[in-house]
Amino acid sequence: ETHKQVVVDKFLDAVFEWRRAGVEKSSAEAQLSLELEGTTMSALAAQLVDSFNTQPGRDLFIRGLNRQRGAQKDVGIYFDVLAETLEALLDACVRHMDVDNCNMVMIMSQTFFRVHPTSPTGKEYIVVDGKGGGDSGDKNKQVKSGEKEFMQE
Repeated sequence: ETHKQVVVDKFLDAVFEWRRAGVEKSSAEAQLSLELEGTTMSALAAQLVDSFNTQPGRDLFIRGLNRQRGAQKDVGIYFDVLAETLEALLDACVRHMDVDNCNMVMIMSQTFFRVHPTSPTGKEYIVVDGKGGGDSGDKNKQVKSGEKEFMQE
C-alpha cells in the first residue's frame, strides 16, 4: 500500500510540478528531474496502470488526482501521459465494474487541460500531434492557436 502511494505521489508531482512557482519546465527538464530520482514518466505510468487492477490502486490514484483539482488544472507537457493513464484507469474500472471511480474520472476529465501554443506566425490555427488515442487516433489535428484542450475532448 505504501509503495502504491509513493508511485501515485511521484507521478502526480511530476504532472503538476512543471508549472509551480511560475517556472515552466520543458519536457526534457522534467524528464531529467525524474531520471535523477531513478525513474521515468513512462515507468511511473506503467506501475500505475498495473495498480489499477486492484480497488485500492484505483482509489489511491483517484484520491491523489482529486487533490490536484484546485491546485493546478493546466497539465501542459504531460497532457498526453495523463490522458493515456486516465484511459487505462477507465478500462480497469470497466473490467472490474468500478462505477464510482469511473464516474469520478469522467467528472475530473472536465477539469484538466492544456493550452495550445500561440502561433509564432500569427495564424489563427495550428497543427498539433493528435496522438493519445480516442477518436483522433494518431492523426494530426488543427486547433485554434492559444485554445484550451480538455481531457474529455
